[in-house]
Amino acid sequence: MLVFGLVILQIILAGEGLYASRPSVHENTIAGSAESALPYSVKLHEKSLPQKDPPFLDKIIIVSGSYNIPDEASKLISYDENIYLFAVVKDARGNHYLGDDGFLPPRLKIGNKKYTITDESLKRWKKELWGPLEINWYRIMPRMIPSHPELEDYEWYSNVFTEGPHEGKFRAFAVIEYEQEPLAQKGWIINPKKEVGTVRFRVEVNYHGRIISSPGQEDPSQPHRMATNDYDKGIKPTLHRISRLSDHKNKLIRYTEALRGVPWCWGTAYKIAGKPDQHQADLANPISIECSDLIISALRAMGNKNLAYTSAPEMARGVYTKPIDERTFRLATLDIFEEWIPKGISFHNGFYYLCGKGKIKIFDLNFKTERDIESPSANYLDIAISKNGKIFLINETKNLEREIEILNLEGEVEKIIRPKVEHTLTLDGQIYTTQRELRPQGIGVDDQGRSIYLLASDSLYIFDLDGNLQEKIRLEKLYDSFVPVGNLCVKENLIYVPVYKKEVLVYNLSGKVVNRAVLPDVAFGLDVDQNRYYLAASSPFRIEIRRLDGTFVGDSEEKLIDQNGEDAVVRIGSSEDYLQVGDLILSGEEGEAISHTLVFYEDTNSNQFLDRFDKLIYAGHDGVMISTVEEKLGSRYFILKRIDRQTVKID
Repeated sequence: MLVFGLVILQIILAGEGLYASRPSVHENTIAGSAESALPYSVKLHEKSLPQKDPPFLDKIIIVSGSYNIPDEASKLISYDENIYLFAVVKDARGNHYLGDDGFLPPRLKIGNKKYTITDESLKRWKKELWGPLEINWYRIMPRMIPSHPELEDYEWYSNVFTEGPHEGKFRAFAVIEYEQEPLAQKGWIINPKKEVGTVRFRVEVNYHGRIISSPGQEDPSQPHRMATNDYDKGIKPTLHRISRLSDHKNKLIRYTEALRGVPWCWGTAYKIAGKPDQHQADLANPISIECSDLIISALRAMGNKNLAYTSAPEMARGVYTKPIDERTFRLATLDIFEEWIPKGISFHNGFYYLCGKGKIKIFDLNFKTERDIESPSANYLDIAISKNGKIFLINETKNLEREIEILNLEGEVEKIIRPKVEHTLTLDGQIYTTQRELRPQGIGVDDQGRSIYLLASDSLYIFDLDGNLQEKIRLEKLYDSFVPVGNLCVKENLIYVPVYKKEVLVYNLSGKVVNRAVLPDVAFGLDVDQNRYYLAASSPFRIEIRRLDGTFVGDSEEKLIDQNGEDAVVRIGSSEDYLQVGDLILSGEEGEAISHTLVFYEDTNSNQFLDRFDKLIYAGHDGVMISTVEEKLGSRYFILKRIDRQTVKID
């Protein structure tokens, strides 16, 4: 904006009698008409007599800028930067024209030369004398997958042999295919859609049926679908390119995402040996990317022009990196239940108690079996444990009756209660009262272990330890809007009821909903302790821990182990010893060398340790990709590295 202001001031001081204005700019609109001024809005009086004969046009050039002097250079811009593209036409006499009114920039730069309205090296097109120009714009993008793969066994681009004795060795530069999309915006100026990544543009002018194009003209007869003058081992830098950073909080990732829209190519290489700015992945003119190239390209664009492109194995050995942790990790899949189905859960004194058919299984905090309490004839539906160490269970007997068993922590039955409620029937004016057995679905217990809470249908029944009904509470919205799963938890005068809409309804002791938490899956067992949900989840059956707002903390399905098979935890944070967003994760297949470079993108659950739900960004078959740890790493081993700030500038 400062540059633009100086331009205006200089012209005013020159006595040209101009006016200028800068209106608000609306994204994705054409910024240019006689009725609406532009950010560059300048009107000048003509000094020389206009040329009456129409110029013979021989060239059209794209220049771009953001409230400054536009030039023909391609741009790497910030996420929020507003960019404008202008069409400049040149005639056979060397005159350059921009716009047919006064509402476009009064000066621009092409090559090393400045063109201005004041010295008439830049002119306005005389539409009233020469007729209008039809100016059309095109967005040029590579096909992410070739329409006709060059290799039978590989559907993506590849510069190398993909199988056989020469696998991985350079074969030839793959032919990258390009597609062109006409833009709705037309005319001398466009304000292209804001999109993270790399986009190239072409403009053409139609004047009296004669079409002139900027570099990048489409040629369907070529395998790359580009004019041969604009293609050499990929698209040439003569096409106007805009690469936009993302708004990610991490600088390396912001630059990495500027390569969105660039296709994957196995064996991406130097077009000119030994010149990093001529590498196919370089953001100076990105053509294709591979895993480690993505990182080096971003780092070079951040100012590290001395960096040469390298490989994942080299980065693993310490080229541009230093270790965060000396261990090697991998995800291990657990099946702690095998074929047994858990139906209820309670967390007590650092142990998980799960009930089901024939037993109660007890696990420690690492999900290792502590012991089982066997009861072969039992079919336990739900479990609760009081603070004084009494286990309360709903047992469905062989006669399909439901009774409450009270056990000590050793599994010895201390009491059995068959809860009953009064049922009133009016017949011929007479009132009859009978006792009927309750068929509870879920069980809870108060902190002192003196009252038993049973969920049946839409109500909560409170019994004492002798089986006497103390109170019945109708729970609002149950079966009206929500169907309960069946289990129950009572903690600190709050009642937690999971429902089939993947939620937990939280009630007070008046039966009113006071809170709700959304879960990704239906919970078939639930307990609450230490501001955590402890869930018996399914598909697959597992123990899952979440915060009270529903965010993930951990589960028993997968865990990290190190190279010795020992349980491992990778902490996430700002400490030098912790994994940080923007750090590198280098992985390989079991028994093979490191082969892939990824960047830690997000602690998805904000739980401050690496788990399968966290996200990684990397170069993959769809270009720049983001996947979860589970999706991308699977059973692969991996190591943790950090860019070495002693040799690489990153902040």
